Amino acid sequence: MTVSNQAERVIGVDVSMSRLDIADSQGKIHKTISNTAAAIKKAIVQKLDDGDSVFVVCEATGGYEKDLVKTLQDAGIPVAIANPRQVRQFASAMGRLEKSDPIDAEVICQFGQTAELPAAPVKTAEQEARDAIVRRREQVLEMIGQENNRLQQESDPKMKKTIEQVLKTLKNLQKKLDAEISRFLAEEAKTNASVCCPNCRNWDNSTAVRLQSSLESHRSSMSQASREVVARCRADAARYGVCCTWQVLLAYAATPC
Repeated sequence: MTVSNQAERVIGVDVSMSRLDIADSQGKIHKTISNTAAAIKKAIVQKLDDGDSVFVVCEATGGYEKDLVKTLQDAGIPVAIANPRQVRQFASAMGRLEKSDPIDAEVICQFGQTAELPAAPVKTAEQEARDAIVRRREQVLEMIGQENNRLQQESDPKMKKTIEQVLKTLKNLQKKLDAEISRFLAEEAKTNASVCCPNCRNWDNSTAVRLQSSLESHRSSMSQASREVVARCRADAARYGVCCTWQVLLAYAATPC
């Protein structure tokens, strides 16, 4: 069993920040639980037998699905991360919702039974660390933008000084994160020709990392055609020793249509 619609049992999970809504194609698990590893183990992992042909499907939510995916993967349960746009298109085609209606666990479960969703790849500790650095850098850049806006709006000299101090701290942190990004890009570029190396100035390093992370995070919801395009791009990148241009193509190919 390599894709969701080959499983005898599909469990759809609607993920939010604090809770998970669960729908089971066999009707054995239908409940709402806390979005914590302990609750996931109790409500899903411990309810499944070793011989069950089961596949769990959830939507990409920007990170709220992280505990669910990791807990299931640690237990050896395949889980697919579906593209929200594809799920909504499926639900609309089935007449299950209007444009503004929320997606629920039942819809996600039905989508998993119909679509060929491969299991999400298990990330290495190095990949997790890299993603954390890129995620933190984006947060820091957002805070820098917010403080710059406050600086422009503030008229009190003392308060402006406090804002400038915060900006200085944030910009120093950004430099440290950029250095970390450059370090692991340089290491990965030694063995992967499709990685944008720090010496290439067509893109800044953080952009290269975001593109590569996007490829990996979308891999589980890519169509077969997209995966074939990615494979050809990687082969050509290795053959011709190019990086940035092919990395962009890889990112576009990784985005489901």
